[in-house]
Amino acid sequence: MKRIWVVAAAVVAILVPGAATPAQAGDVVPGRTTITMRVADCEGCTIRPTLSRIDADGKAVGYYPKAVTVRNGVAVMRVPTAKTPGMSFLISGPSLESINAAPVVVVQYKGYKPGSIVTKAQAKAAKQASGCWVGTSQSQVTLSVATATVLMPTFPPDGTKTRVTLGWLVPTAKAPGNFGQTFKGVIATQDAGWPCDAG
Repeated sequence: MKRIWVVAAAVVAILVPGAATPAQAGDVVPGRTTITMRVADCEGCTIRPTLSRIDADGKAVGYYPKAVTVRNGVAVMRVPTAKTPGMSFLISGPSLESINAAPVVVVQYKGYKPGSIVTKAQAKAAKQASGCWVGTSQSQVTLSVATATVLMPTFPPDGTKTRVTLGWLVPTAKAPGNFGQTFKGVIATQDAGWPCDAG
């Protein structure tokens, strides 16, 4: 799988899939988890839960549902509980972000323990991060996401820059490894999701 650290000048436009009909936060379905994301300052953004996991036996496990739009600061997703370990969350602003990869919500910045409240300045200064979520066995979970924007070169290269969404969990959660280099705090992938190993 190809992972990108968003440092190259060559870029291509990202087209985020259409938003899915959101689940209801109170829904409880056996074998499924309702993830409620409270997303600050990103109305109209989309969140897409994805899974690109390699288990200990070398088996690849994937899960790529449609994106959900943030409305009134909330995005609700219902996913198979068994597919939450190693899950990542693609995030995109309400306008097209012309870079060569899809931004991923940071689960943990290297050097910050799980449960840390990472500020915007600290997030932008962090050098490594992981988008892999350890997952859950619960039927319902709430995650809070802080957001900011950073400027990156636009594609096709024309000397301009594009605003790219930076998202990170607050407080941070434990990531089962898979840390990569950031660009102004942002991690991104050219794959369908952030590649994660079995935790």
